[in-house]
Order: sequence, then structure tokens, then C-alpha cells
Amino acid sequence: CPVSAACSRDWSSDVCSSDLAALTGQTLAIVEDDELIAASLSDYFGRANKVQTFDRAEDLLEALPGMEPVTVFILDYRLPAMNGIELFKQLKPGHPDAIFVCISGEMSVELAEEAQSLGFDGLILKPFDFHILEQNIVENIG
Repeated sequence: CPVSAACSRDWSSDVCSSDLAALTGQTLAIVEDDELIAASLSDYFGRANKVQTFDRAEDLLEALPGMEPVTVFILDYRLPAMNGIELFKQLKPGHPDAIFVCISGEMSVELAEEAQSLGFDGLILKPFDFHILEQNIVENIG
């Protein structure tokens, strides 16, 4: 995996997600401008979690004060106006215990290194397997 080769942290795993507890009882905020991906993520994680989706970073920032505390943020890297890295920088100080996963349709060594150095809990390349994304989140809940 190029991400694993680019950085010391291995964000991929050969562990089958069925070997792990499913993600349940969390509050997720998903920022994804592709409607199909956002709807798919909401359907998948909404089975056992509270999920809110946003197609722009600014929409999440505006809604956040009135939301339940978010435990998991899934942020698309490429968003209109503000990208997922910039959004993360605004969110992390106010949500130090939340899990942050960046999803991206493009991968580079620079993106992987930046995501790791900033403190993302995961970086997942699109198209992704929902079970791998869920496994990444479950492994970071603690």
C-alpha cells in the first residue's frame, strides 16, 4: 500500500473487520461533497450510530454548536472552498478526543505525511471498503 510505504504508521490491516466489534453508539459527522458517497456512508454507519452529513466544510462548522458532541469525523480531502486538512485544523482543538479520518480520491506521499503529522487517525483511499473504514475507526476508539 502506498500510504503504508510513505509513512511509518500503517493505516491498513489484514485483520478482517468481522473479527472486531462493530461501530455502534457513536455520533458521526461526515463531510463529503459527492452525494452518492455521502448517502452510502450515512446508510452504512447510520444503522447503529447517529450520523449527520454535510457537503461543505462551512456547513459543518455552522451546525456544530447545535449538534450532539461528535465522536467521529470523516472528512473528504477535496471539498469546495475549504479542504479536509484545513477543516481538521479548525476542528481538532475543540474535539481533542474525537476520531478523525480523512478520505481521498487521490493519494500522495505529501498528503499521507501531512495527515499523519497533523494527527489524523486514518487516511483511506477512495474507492474504499466500508469494513476497512469501520475497522480503522473501531481500532481508534478507546
